[in-house]
Amino acid sequence: MTIPLTLFLVLYGVAVIAFLLFSFFLLYHAVRFGQISVLNVFTLLGYTAGALALIFLATQFIDAHDWSGTINPFSFLSSIFY
Repeated sequence: MTIPLTLFLVLYGVAVIAFLLFSFFLLYHAVRFGQISVLNVFTLLGYTAGALALIFLATQFIDAHDWSGTINPFSFLSSIFY
């Protein structure tokens, strides 16, 4: 039984979409219901810049690898029993 590596890429994509959805709600509620202050603006800008930096770095890492391979999760058993 082998598992394609693209499965992990799809699961990561689902996690990124969930992160973006929660970030949208966070930013919306902070702007809509938060106090207008310099600290709030810098906090939102810092959060947005950090999130964009993480997405950029993750994209660079993902693009650097070959995702067409497969893995065998039970391959370690062959070294134990044979």
